[in-house]
Amino acid sequence: MLAAKGWSSRKIALELDVDRETVRRYRPAPDSKPAIPPAGSESDSDSNLAIVPTGAKAGRTSQCEPFSATIETGLLAGFSAQRIFQDLVTDHQFTGGYDAVKRFVRRLSRRTELPFRRMECAPGQELQVDFGLGAWVITEGIHGTTRRQVGKIFEEVERPALQPLPASLFPVFEEAQHTVHRDGYVEFKKAYYSAPPEYVGRQVWVRQETRLLRIYNPRREQIALHALDEPGKFTTDPAHLHSRKRHLIERGADYLLDRCRRIGPLTGTWAEGMHQTRGPQSLRVMQGLLQLAEKHPAAALEKAAGLATHHGTWRLRDLIRRTALARCAISTG
Repeated sequence: MLAAKGWSSRKIALELDVDRETVRRYRPAPDSKPAIPPAGSESDSDSNLAIVPTGAKAGRTSQCEPFSATIETGLLAGFSAQRIFQDLVTDHQFTGGYDAVKRFVRRLSRRTELPFRRMECAPGQELQVDFGLGAWVITEGIHGTTRRQVGKIFEEVERPALQPLPASLFPVFEEAQHTVHRDGYVEFKKAYYSAPPEYVGRQVWVRQETRLLRIYNPRREQIALHALDEPGKFTTDPAHLHSRKRHLIERGADYLLDRCRRIGPLTGTWAEGMHQTRGPQSLRVMQGLLQLAEKHPAAALEKAAGLATHHGTWRLRDLIRRTALARCAISTG
């Protein structure tokens, strides 16, 4: 009744002390005005008929009309409106916009039924066809900045500027600076590689590649090349063992052998046999033996060296194991 008097929803809510949403929910909806029929509807067709002059076409002629046959061919080939627009711009100097092509394609699609295509090929072959078509569409596209066809730019400008690939793969390497030990070897990742004798005691650069190890002097000149080896292995170039290097090795070996003999006669005998068996590699072993003597009693080392010499074992790890066993036996005895 209040609504019939013309009261607003707000006034009714204040009067009844309720929420305005409650008023709107129960308030009868006002009579709606009749909707204006859209152009072209049956109710409006009689009153809004356009008067077209005799012999003239209704509406504005599309810019795509002269290219109707080309557009229909593209539709039959399954091309999108974007692809058809790109072909018109590239091959037919079309000056219209993409929206005009899209409207024309939409109009043709309503009256052009796409043909039914049979797909008779193996699954892998069908996938290859799709992939090849996709790559071709990309190269035929129009570049957004230059407004030129991507494939033509590549063939005319970019391909001639390409340079041939290198003869080998791009080198991937790990490099570090090391000092040549007085036995003539460089240690790298727990493997040992020979260097020319004139670099004993000097720093060199060691570069590890995929299967090779290169040694460079401070001027970055290559002085040695080796195949990569396993940790603990020694790799020797015979050219690095000329008389001068042998003299340096022998001089260093005499000094180390003399120190090993001071530990005890059995230890000295083992060091001599190991040096004769392992050659230049024995210098590092004798240094390890001297460090071992600082940690274990001479009696235990002597007992272990005697057993190792008897069994002909010339590796330091065997001597360490025997020394530990001998020390335990001495302490328990």
